[in-house]
Amino acid sequence: MQPAQSKIPVIEVRHLEIGYGSFILVRDVSFTVKAGEVMAIMGESGCGKSTLLKYPALLFFDEPSAGLDPINSRRLDDLILSIRDSLGTTALVVTHELFSIFTIADTSIFLDADAKRIIAYGNPHELLKDAKTDPKVRDFLTRGEVFKEKPPHRRVQPTEQHADAQKGCPRDPRYPLCLGAESGQPEETGWTN
Repeated sequence: MQPAQSKIPVIEVRHLEIGYGSFILVRDVSFTVKAGEVMAIMGESGCGKSTLLKYPALLFFDEPSAGLDPINSRRLDDLILSIRDSLGTTALVVTHELFSIFTIADTSIFLDADAKRIIAYGNPHELLKDAKTDPKVRDFLTRGEVFKEKPPHRRVQPTEQHADAQKGCPRDPRYPLCLGAESGQPEETGWTN
């Protein structure tokens, strides 16, 4: 992940409430996105993630990798980061894709359908480390599994050897678990912290 190019907030949302008529979708939504950041907007289906995109005006992606195979999904993640890096663009990404969240998001929010508000705000890797993170967020980020020793992966810079010898799953260190080529069972493939 690239550090934010500037500490200047380009989106600042304070106490936003979104609803349709008398139905409140989310309330008291507050967050800041700094120039050059990629923010992931997470949450269960129907909690208001996509509706939230109608408010700030920058580069938005709504479920960009939905329906894509893992290789093209990774390519799309790389494209989003490339656009961010080459144009200095700030992006908001609505996604359920954990690989994308952990790979491209500098910061994130988790909208909760029951509470109708943000219940977590921060870097997804840091949210997993923080003992105070809401269990619902922890379950979402771990797919309901407990990572006792190592959190999900963080993007690493590919080396020449990596680019030539380890393209794609199952050996790409950007993906923490892939099916093993021989056993068909999950295997650890290059966790990084």
